[in-house]
Amino acid sequence: MPADWKAVSGLETTDDPRTFAGTVELLLDSPVMIGDFREWKFMAAGVPHTVAIWSPPDAKAVDAAPIVQGIQKLAEQAIKAFGKPPYPQYAFLLENGGQAALEHATSVNVGISVERDFGFDEIAHEFIHVWNLIDVRPKERIGLKQKFAEPAGVLWWSEGATIMFADLLIRRAGLGGNRRTRLQRLESLIARYLSAPGYSTLSAEMVSRGDSYPELLGDNWAGTHLQGEVLVTMLDLKIRGVTDGKRSVDDVMRLLATKFDSDRGIVNSDLERAINDVCHCQTRGFFNEYIYAAKQVEFDRYLGLIGMRAEIKQVPAVDAEGKPSVDLRIGPVTPAGELKLRITNSNSTWARAGIRTGDKLVSANGKPIADWPAFRTWLRTLMIGDTARLLVERAGEKRTIEVKLGTFDTPSVSIVDVERPSPKQFTLRNAWINGT
Repeated sequence: MPADWKAVSGLETTDDPRTFAGTVELLLDSPVMIGDFREWKFMAAGVPHTVAIWSPPDAKAVDAAPIVQGIQKLAEQAIKAFGKPPYPQYAFLLENGGQAALEHATSVNVGISVERDFGFDEIAHEFIHVWNLIDVRPKERIGLKQKFAEPAGVLWWSEGATIMFADLLIRRAGLGGNRRTRLQRLESLIARYLSAPGYSTLSAEMVSRGDSYPELLGDNWAGTHLQGEVLVTMLDLKIRGVTDGKRSVDDVMRLLATKFDSDRGIVNSDLERAINDVCHCQTRGFFNEYIYAAKQVEFDRYLGLIGMRAEIKQVPAVDAEGKPSVDLRIGPVTPAGELKLRITNSNSTWARAGIRTGDKLVSANGKPIADWPAFRTWLRTLMIGDTARLLVERAGEKRTIEVKLGTFDTPSVSIVDVERPSPKQFTLRNAWINGT
C-alpha cells in the first residue's frame, strides 16, 4: 500500500505496524482499516483501545474530540458495569458518512455522521456485544462453522439486553444530549410491542430463532430486539423490586461474563439460573409465560413495582405531517436476494387480503418487481383508497391478490402514577429513571 497510508485493526500487533496476527477465528472476524485516517489511543482497565476515523475527500468534516472522548467514557462505563474486558486490545473503526455497524471480537466498524449524533447508539450497541453475543454467546454459535449458524433461542437476551444497556450506558456516560427520558422510551417500546400481535403470540425463544430464519414466524412476525428489550426491562424492574434496589440486570450480565465465554455457550436455562442467583428469587413463572411460551406482558404488574401503570389507547396512525398513514405493514423475508414477502402484522390490510409470509412476488400492478428496494419504492407511491394487484407465487402456483389500501390504528401509551405510591416505590423509580 502507499507509503503514507496506515493500517489499524483489532488484531494482534507485531513489530511491523503493517503486519497483524491472530487465531483463525480472529483473522476471519476482524476488519482492517487501511488508508489515510486519523487515529487516537486510550487505556481503559489497563487495556489499549484505538479510535480511527476515516473520511472520504468530499465528506463533511467532523469534530473528532467529542467522538473520542465519548467513546472513552462509553468504554469506561461498560467495564464498570460488566467487569474485565474480554479482549486484549480493541479498535473502534469509524467511517465518516458511512452507514450501518457490525460487532467483532476485538473491534467494531461503524458509520458515523454529525446528523446521527456521531452514531453513539450504534457504537454503544455493537461495543456491548463484545460481552453479550461474542463472549457470552448462544451455544449454537460456538466455534468455526462452514455453514450458516443454527437458530438460537437466546437472542432476545443477546440483542434485547444489549440495546437496553446501550441506551443506559450512553446516559451514564453523559452523552444523552436531548435524549428522551427512560419513561418516554419505555412508553414507545410498549406501544411498539402492542402494535403487532406477534409480540404476544410468539415466545421469545421462537422469535429469537426467527431472527435468522424469519419464515419460522409465519404471519405473526416480531422483532427480537424490541421484544427482548421489553422483557429485559421487566426483569430489571422485578430484580430491583425483590432486592430493594440492591441488584439489577447489570449484575446478571456481570455474572454471565464470569461464568461463560466464547468456548462455552448459553441457553435459556442458563439465563434463568443466572437471574435467580442474582435476585435470590424464582423466575420460572416469567420464563414459562414469556420465554418458553407466549403471553402478552402484564405491564402493570412490573410497573407497579415503581409505583406506576400504563394507560393504553388506540389512535389513528399518522405520518410525519400528521396525516392518516396508509397501511404499508409488509416487508421482505430477507432484504437481499429473491423477493419473498413477509407479513409483519397479521391484522394488516395485506394479511387480510390473503398475502402470506413466504409468497414470492412476481409483479405489482403488472410491473415486474425484482428486489426489495424496487418494491419499497413502489409501496411509497400508494395512497389511501388505492388497489394494489400483486402477482405472487406460492407452492409453485401463481395467483393474483388484490389489496385495497386503507388506514390503521396504533397504540398510544402513557405511563402514570398509581394511586398513592409508597416511599419504596418512589426510591426504586428514581433509581431506575436515573439509570443507577
